[in-house]
Amino acid sequence: MTLTEPIKLTLTTSGGTISNTYSFESGTKRCRNLVHLFIKPTSSDTQYDIKITDKFDLDIFEETDLYGKYISTDPDNLPQYIYGNITLTISNATNDEDFDVLLIFREEH
Repeated sequence: MTLTEPIKLTLTTSGGTISNTYSFESGTKRCRNLVHLFIKPTSSDTQYDIKITDKFDLDIFEETDLYGKYISTDPDNLPQYIYGNITLTISNATNDEDFDVLLIFREEH
């Protein structure tokens, strides 16, 4: 198992929502486990929800009513055994602003 290159994004909500799909290399059939999720809005008092869906449009992770910075490295809480693309959605944000996002995956070959 190896860690993938971190995915670092800045997403800007509009109307309280933003979605971003991350595409893994085509032809890659490796299983991925999310091992680190970091989300930080510009304002520490911004409330928001996050959701991750898989290539089948199934919700594989969801946290609601978050305020400010969110960090999770808990393997019991983060999605495991992910195949294909994922979509990260930030919704119900009380402010339209930038969100810093960092995702780190571990690949199983």
